[in-house]
Amino acid sequence: MASQFLDKLLHISNYNEYISRFDSEFYSLHEEYDQKIFLSIVASKVEEQRKEHEKKCTDPVCPSDLGYLKVNSHFQYLMKQLGILQEDQFSSENINTIVEQFDNLVKAYQVMGQEVETLKRELNDLKDHFFLGKTRWRQFSKGKFGEMVASGLVSEAIAKPMVDFFNKGISQLGQ
Repeated sequence: MASQFLDKLLHISNYNEYISRFDSEFYSLHEEYDQKIFLSIVASKVEEQRKEHEKKCTDPVCPSDLGYLKVNSHFQYLMKQLGILQEDQFSSENINTIVEQFDNLVKAYQVMGQEVETLKRELNDLKDHFFLGKTRWRQFSKGKFGEMVASGLVSEAIAKPMVDFFNKGISQLGQ
C-alpha cells in the first residue's frame, strides 16, 4: 500500500496536498501496526527524496525545502503519537545495509542448493518491522533468528554471523 501511495504522490509539489493525501491513506488503516509500517516506509522514502533534491538544488531559498520540512515535521508528530522514537530509527542507509546482508544470506543459501522461499519470507517479515527502531528491532531479529535455528530453517553457523552483525553493526550504523 505504501508503494502504491508513493508511486502516485512521488512528485507532488503542493506539500499541503501531500500531507492531506497522506493523512487520508494513513487514517484509513485501522490497525496501529499497519499505520506504523506505512508511516515508516513513506517517511523513509520522503527523506531519500529530500536528500536527492538537496544534492541537485542550487536555489538557496528553495520552496521545496519548506515543503520537506513541513512533511517531515508532520511525520515526526505522528511517530511521536504512535510511540516511535526518532533517535532510534533506521535511516534509509541503515536499511539498505541490512537488506544487503539479507540478500547475501539468500544468495549463500541458493549457492548451497538450499530452498530459500521460507527464508525469504522470514527475512521479509524482519524488513516489515524496521519501524520498531534499532533497539527493539535488534531484539526482535535475535528472536526471529533463534526461531529459524530451532526450526532447522537456518543453521547456527549461518545465524550466528547475522546476529553478531545485529549486535555490533546496528549500534554503529549511522555513526
